[in-house]
Amino acid sequence: MFKRSVLVLMVSLLLCFGMINAQEQSGEVTGQVTLEDGSSVPGVLVEVKGPKLVGVKTSVTDVEGKFRLMRIPSGKYTVTFKLEGFKTVEQKNVQVALGKTINIKQVMETGTLTETIEITEKPPTIDVRDSGSDVTVKKEEFLKLPKGRDVMSIVRNQAGAAAEDNIGGGIQMAGASSSENTFFIDGVNTTQVEGGDSGQEVSFDAVEEVQTKTNGYNAEFGGSMGGVVNVITKSGGNEFHGDLLFYMDGSMLNGEPRDTLDIDPNDMTAARYSHYDEDTWTTMRPGIQLGGYLIKDKVWFFGSFTPRFTKTERTVTPLGYEGTKWDGYTWDNQATHYDGTAKFTFALTPSIRVNLAGSLDYADYQRSLPAKSGGFNPEADMSLFHTIHPGVTAALQADITLSNNALLEVQGGFYYQDDYSESASAPPTRLRHITGISNVASEKEINAINPNLWVPGG
Repeated sequence: MFKRSVLVLMVSLLLCFGMINAQEQSGEVTGQVTLEDGSSVPGVLVEVKGPKLVGVKTSVTDVEGKFRLMRIPSGKYTVTFKLEGFKTVEQKNVQVALGKTINIKQVMETGTLTETIEITEKPPTIDVRDSGSDVTVKKEEFLKLPKGRDVMSIVRNQAGAAAEDNIGGGIQMAGASSSENTFFIDGVNTTQVEGGDSGQEVSFDAVEEVQTKTNGYNAEFGGSMGGVVNVITKSGGNEFHGDLLFYMDGSMLNGEPRDTLDIDPNDMTAARYSHYDEDTWTTMRPGIQLGGYLIKDKVWFFGSFTPRFTKTERTVTPLGYEGTKWDGYTWDNQATHYDGTAKFTFALTPSIRVNLAGSLDYADYQRSLPAKSGGFNPEADMSLFHTIHPGVTAALQADITLSNNALLEVQGGFYYQDDYSESASAPPTRLRHITGISNVASEKEINAINPNLWVPGG
């Protein structure tokens, strides 16, 4: 019975690893402590402190004077070296990057612990063990970049990335199509099974940094032949911080629409340029986010909520309905989005840390808009068109540091995304012939239909 329980536990852990693999959410600090003559110094206490790290991470140098601090969130840190009989040394402004290893060579001088040597020069940030090509954009840089309101607009600005407008949309990276990319949010794979795009939208107001990998990434990112997009959301800290947000956009900020090339409804062999009035639309996006601590250096939290409300109106006269109540009629639809994130960070002991993170992407589209060409049945109840797009992610990560070179990591993730659609059409009120130019219906057969019955599809 005991062996069976252990087997079930091992299988469960493997399933969790499989759900949340191929992700980088932190970096490492390694190095060696020596004397001026190059001899190693064992037993040195190495501490890492910073505003992105809950509590303090510690390590002790081994007989070769080497140390290793794993799972350090990206950011700037102060690394302190302490040993009885030697001066305390502080390395400030040590920049830890996502997925990178920083190596520090530190020389100790004899003295007392009360004497402190402060080093402000930054150590080298090149990770010689990493042969991959990646770019990490931090929240401080977001405001300097042209972008939209979605985090994917930041990815499109990276080298080797471009919008793929002609083949189903998405982002093309490293010459591969959008269906060959992989997307992660806080370690959870959110790639759509159908299409390969990101199935979860995150407002960049709640994003800490975005990493884009295009070449040379490790085998753990298997299944991606294009790029890998890794999104890390914000977390709390030992100080409270928050924002009240409001964004507004609409058709009033746009210029006049250009003419559209379409088929002449009175001559299907001829093309024409048509001028359609622009839709009247308004988008309002309020938001709130708050981060801080429940217990200093023990429990941090962060939460954000940014709904988005869009209303669109379209005025069009259906073909064949001039002079009726439908002449110049205005239809409207409403799109409502709820975007949110939440994260809790726990330092249970100096060697045990736990992260809980989740995100929400819920969209509700009500009512449909008719075709601008006028080729539609106005008797259809547009209010019966309704689409709901729910999306949720959840991630659990627990790190247990056993030694300088041993880390036990338990991870689990959940991702849910779906689409619900419903629509209904009213029965036609007059005789309708529906066809099109194809290899089934010849041009002669189409021309045999009374031209007065021709209506463009819409």
